[in-house]
Amino acid sequence: MHSKPAFPAVFAYFVLLLYLARTDLHAQILNVEKERFLPDSANYWMLNLSASLSLYNRSALADNPLRYTSLRGNVDVLRAGKKHLYLLLNQYSYLKINDAEFFNFGYTHLRSNLLWQRTLSYELFAQWQVDKLRGLQERYLGGGGIRWRLLDTPQHHVFLGTGIMAEREHWQLNDKSTSYEANPFLWKSSNYLHWRGQITPALKTVMAVYYQTGYDESVNNFRHRLNGELHLNFPISKKLKFNTSFTASYESLPLIPITPFIYQFSQGLVFSL
Repeated sequence: MHSKPAFPAVFAYFVLLLYLARTDLHAQILNVEKERFLPDSANYWMLNLSASLSLYNRSALADNPLRYTSLRGNVDVLRAGKKHLYLLLNQYSYLKINDAEFFNFGYTHLRSNLLWQRTLSYELFAQWQVDKLRGLQERYLGGGGIRWRLLDTPQHHVFLGTGIMAEREHWQLNDKSTSYEANPFLWKSSNYLHWRGQITPALKTVMAVYYQTGYDESVNNFRHRLNGELHLNFPISKKLKFNTSFTASYESLPLIPITPFIYQFSQGLVFSL
């Protein structure tokens, strides 16, 4: 008796690798700064909208089909008024091959920056998030804090933020015969450092570091989350640019057995006419 070719399964994993290669690292801390634009004046609107849907059943064997479903989309809105700045971020990514769900990530983030043009301003934020690949079924959080403009020159912009937030999570992950589940509620300190700089006339950089921590009575210890991103951009010629980025996320005491440290390193060329 001849065994069935493994082509559909191999192709499925190849498609998955391509999907992940063009997907940003989804850390447990959302990087808001990379979406926050620094307008030169007030009364500014910005809208970023994209959506894609892919469905097909391309397969070589009638009795071993390959059904592929992919959905991606985001809606980002920024409003910079004379006194206050408002930011709404929405993103969703979904990938399913046959009956296996490989990717299901999304978030909605709402933030207001009150008196945003002052050296010391104030922030209020709320967020919903899901990341089922890592076992996060749902996360709700809300809080506020202060944003301090440490440096503001034509070459460099440095901001420091600190505040407090309340976070409710639902984690669930099934591993063969074992099921893991956790439903924590924590008050946390939320902090970040953001830098946009023109290091040389040709080299630009964007860096953001986020740190959250809260005391969990169930383990009599603090839980720490750290997320960092670094992006470098410099032109090789008038039409060719080189981009490199590194993103990493670390969770000190995962609530379920997941990889505590994840990272992504990427480099590429951008050609424009």
